[in-house]
Amino acid sequence: MYQEQAIEKLKNELKGFSGGPKEKAVSKPVAETLEMFCRQDDEFAQAIVENDKTLSDCCKKIMEKTGNAVSDIEVYKRAVQFYFSTADIEMTMRINLCGNLSPERHTGKVISLSLADGTSAKAMVYIQSIQDNFNALFAVMEEMPDEQKNKFTGACMKLLNAMRAQVEK
Repeated sequence: MYQEQAIEKLKNELKGFSGGPKEKAVSKPVAETLEMFCRQDDEFAQAIVENDKTLSDCCKKIMEKTGNAVSDIEVYKRAVQFYFSTADIEMTMRINLCGNLSPERHTGKVISLSLADGTSAKAMVYIQSIQDNFNALFAVMEEMPDEQKNKFTGACMKLLNAMRAQVEK
């Protein structure tokens, strides 16, 4: 009921956005994320429609006391709380180590890690480094015959499963 009105309000406020460089840097991602949240929850959309606060005000509040850096999740958390003080967000990050493979070769296996504890966050950094190496290998793999590609992909998936088992311990 309120979703379309809230999304339209956010789009209009983004067009007329005013703020400094830090606020401007987050304005579009914040607007897009707030639009997504409005689609998820009509009560949140209603809070945006019925509130006199603007996207410019929101971004200004988000960037207060941030110094030189702020995480994406903190930006979005502050944005929803600007409009709806008791709201919070949940975030899931997933890594797909075979994301650069063409769809017909993609196995669909994904390693999912929680940022709820430091151990998993460290593992995610480690696995990101491994993904970068795999991506370089997959680029070279394009020149291989299909049979070799399939064997290579299978070997990679075995390695990833072994890594996942270690991370989950």
